[in-house]
Amino acid sequence: MTKLDSILHEYTKSHVIRYANRFDSRVHFDRSLIKTATSLGLLEKIFTNSRNSPEGLHALAISTEEVSKYCGNTRNFFLVSCGMFGKTLERYQGENDYLNNVYSQIKIGGAIGSVAYTETGGNTNPKSLKTHLSKIADGSFILYGHKTWITLGGIADFFLVTCLYEGELAIAVVPSLAKGIKIDLIDSLAGNRGSALADITFDKVILDKNQILPTICSESSWPAFEWIFSVGRVYAASSAIGLTKSCISMCFDRLNSRHSLGKKFIENQIWQQELAKANSQLRAVEAIRNVALDYLGNNKYVFLNSDCTIAKNLGAEIAIQSSQLNLKAHGAFGYLENEEPNRLLREALSFEFIEGSSLVLNKKIFSQLVGNLIVNKGNK
Repeated sequence: MTKLDSILHEYTKSHVIRYANRFDSRVHFDRSLIKTATSLGLLEKIFTNSRNSPEGLHALAISTEEVSKYCGNTRNFFLVSCGMFGKTLERYQGENDYLNNVYSQIKIGGAIGSVAYTETGGNTNPKSLKTHLSKIADGSFILYGHKTWITLGGIADFFLVTCLYEGELAIAVVPSLAKGIKIDLIDSLAGNRGSALADITFDKVILDKNQILPTICSESSWPAFEWIFSVGRVYAASSAIGLTKSCISMCFDRLNSRHSLGKKFIENQIWQQELAKANSQLRAVEAIRNVALDYLGNNKYVFLNSDCTIAKNLGAEIAIQSSQLNLKAHGAFGYLENEEPNRLLREALSFEFIEGSSLVLNKKIFSQLVGNLIVNKGNK
């Protein structure tokens, strides 16, 4: 892991921190970040030779956490392209030559993957999907539909598209240059402007059966769908952890440098209590995130969604709380648009809805709790 730490230090210091403001002001993600990550050997740590290895999952978590301290756009590349797209293909590619080829491009930094699941109106409920596949006489498929708010959608080489086929959930891998795809960039964002969010229309896109993601469950694609979101949630939690660490550190430095009535702000007991509380919550989320990573690596579906969901949900809370605390510590200076406290707050607020809104996650956690209580009562 020491090697990974040194790679991340070089990557963030020389290629992320210096250009974070520039990355945040653009509509397009800077592909040089991928080339650099590849040349430093960072992607080799994430995509190991061992299929879906725990080491690779943890390396990706640490990488996502580290870059999240400095730049949300860079974070989104690791979270979406490496995590939700790359790790899904790593798990499900099997003997499929097409998926193997796409995965090979992702793992060496030769391509960017994007996950297209949000429908018009912001709906992510798979039971309400309107994007759909239809089979035609020659055995091929036709894809119709519209997706919105797709992270990296404006620059992706491949999309992982959730859709319906004969009333059942299906997931397809679609090249962005396929005939019938229209991509419109969304350039009115308050934060993460360099993540190249886009609206995507699929109009009579022809797909081969090899482009349909195989599943580990013969009945439906639900396990694959749950896997994608579980991966997204655990890395969203990692991102929230990184941002929270940055906020706490920045807040401490500011309080340590400001004075009032002859003493430093940091000497005030109220501020000390607030920082202690933030740090305690941070450690709790880290612990849950690490448990979730272990379950992901060991395919323990009984616990998978619960811990990934809780980690992401609590991660969003501590990211927002710590960014607000940091803003208060900086006073009026913190509200300046181009200063770090303001940027961190904008990025923290996005954790409320990425990879499942907090409202949806709370309902999911409650449902699991009720289910466990009913089972336990039935066993008595």
